[in-house]
Amino acid sequence: MPKTNEMPQINEGGCQYIKAATDAIKGAGSMRDLYVAIYGVQPTRYQYQTFINRLNPSRANPGTDILGACVENLPSLHDVTLKEFFGIGSTKK
Repeated sequence: MPKTNEMPQINEGGCQYIKAATDAIKGAGSMRDLYVAIYGVQPTRYQYQTFINRLNPSRANPGTDILGACVENLPSLHDVTLKEFFGIGSTKK
Protein backbone atom coordinates (compact mmCIF):
# COMPACT_ATOMS: atom_id res chain seq x y z
CA MET A 1 0.00 0.00 0.00
CA PRO A 2 1.46 3.44 -0.90
CA LYS A 3 2.23 5.95 1.80
CA THR A 4 -0.49 8.56 2.19
CA ASN A 5 1.59 11.30 0.55
CA GLU A 6 2.50 9.22 -2.52
CA MET A 7 0.48 8.97 -5.69
CA PRO A 8 -0.14 5.45 -6.95
CA GLN A 9 1.72 4.58 -10.13
CA ILE A 10 -0.21 4.29 -13.38
CA ASN A 11 -0.88 0.66 -14.10
CA GLU A 12 0.81 -0.03 -17.43
CA GLY A 13 -1.80 -2.71 -18.05
CA GLY A 14 -4.54 -0.07 -17.81
CA CYS A 15 -3.46 1.84 -20.91
CA GLN A 16 -6.06 -0.02 -22.96
CA TYR A 17 -8.78 1.79 -21.00
CA ILE A 18 -7.32 5.18 -21.86
CA LYS A 19 -7.07 4.21 -25.52
CA ALA A 20 -10.60 2.80 -25.64
CA ALA A 21 -12.12 5.90 -23.99
CA THR A 22 -10.23 8.38 -26.17
CA ASP A 23 -11.00 6.35 -29.30
CA ALA A 24 -14.70 6.40 -28.39
CA ILE A 25 -14.61 10.17 -27.98
CA LYS A 26 -12.64 10.80 -31.15
CA GLY A 27 -14.92 8.47 -33.11
CA ALA A 28 -18.09 10.20 -31.94
CA GLY A 29 -17.71 13.48 -33.79
CA SER A 30 -15.58 16.42 -34.82
CA MET A 31 -12.98 17.39 -32.25
CA ARG A 32 -13.21 21.06 -33.23
CA ASP A 33 -16.99 21.00 -32.78
CA LEU A 34 -16.50 19.25 -29.44
CA TYR A 35 -14.07 21.96 -28.30
CA VAL A 36 -16.64 24.64 -29.17
CA ALA A 37 -19.41 22.71 -27.39
CA ILE A 38 -17.32 22.42 -24.22
CA TYR A 39 -15.69 25.86 -24.11
CA GLY A 40 -18.16 27.98 -26.11
CA VAL A 41 -15.55 29.55 -28.41
CA GLN A 42 -13.53 28.64 -31.47
CA PRO A 43 -10.08 27.48 -30.38
CA THR A 44 -6.82 29.06 -31.42
CA ARG A 45 -4.41 26.67 -33.10
CA TYR A 46 -2.53 26.26 -29.79
CA GLN A 47 -5.72 25.67 -27.77
CA TYR A 48 -6.93 23.09 -30.28
CA GLN A 49 -3.61 21.23 -30.23
CA THR A 50 -3.58 21.22 -26.42
CA PHE A 51 -7.13 19.82 -26.43
CA ILE A 52 -6.21 17.11 -28.93
CA ASN A 53 -3.15 16.21 -26.84
CA ARG A 54 -5.36 15.74 -23.75
CA LEU A 55 -7.21 13.08 -25.73
CA ASN A 56 -4.10 11.40 -27.13
CA PRO A 57 -3.47 8.18 -25.18
CA SER A 58 0.23 8.32 -26.07
CA ARG A 59 0.62 11.76 -24.51
CA ALA A 60 -1.88 11.99 -21.67
CA ASN A 61 -4.05 10.23 -19.14
CA PRO A 62 -7.26 12.28 -19.34
CA GLY A 63 -9.08 12.79 -16.07
CA THR A 64 -12.74 12.40 -15.43
CA ASP A 65 -13.21 16.16 -15.83
CA ILE A 66 -12.39 16.09 -19.54
CA LEU A 67 -13.90 12.65 -20.15
CA GLY A 68 -17.16 13.74 -18.55
CA ALA A 69 -17.26 17.02 -20.49
CA CYS A 70 -16.67 15.15 -23.73
CA VAL A 71 -19.39 12.56 -23.09
CA GLU A 72 -21.81 15.26 -21.95
CA ASN A 73 -21.31 17.10 -25.25
CA LEU A 74 -21.37 14.04 -27.53
CA PRO A 75 -24.97 12.78 -27.58
CA SER A 76 -23.95 9.61 -29.44
CA LEU A 77 -22.10 8.52 -26.28
CA HIS A 78 -24.97 9.14 -23.87
CA ASP A 79 -26.28 5.57 -24.04
CA VAL A 80 -22.91 3.81 -24.24
CA THR A 81 -22.22 1.57 -21.27
CA LEU A 82 -19.03 1.94 -19.24
CA LYS A 83 -18.04 -1.50 -20.49
CA GLU A 84 -18.33 -0.31 -24.10
CA PHE A 85 -16.71 3.07 -23.42
CA PHE A 86 -13.63 1.53 -21.78
CA GLY A 87 -13.45 -1.42 -24.17
CA ILE A 88 -13.82 -3.96 -21.40
CA GLY A 89 -14.01 -7.46 -22.78
CA SER A 90 -13.23 -6.41 -26.33
CA THR A 91 -10.42 -8.01 -28.25
CA LYS A 92 -9.40 -4.65 -29.71
CA LYS A 93 -6.22 -3.25 -28.17
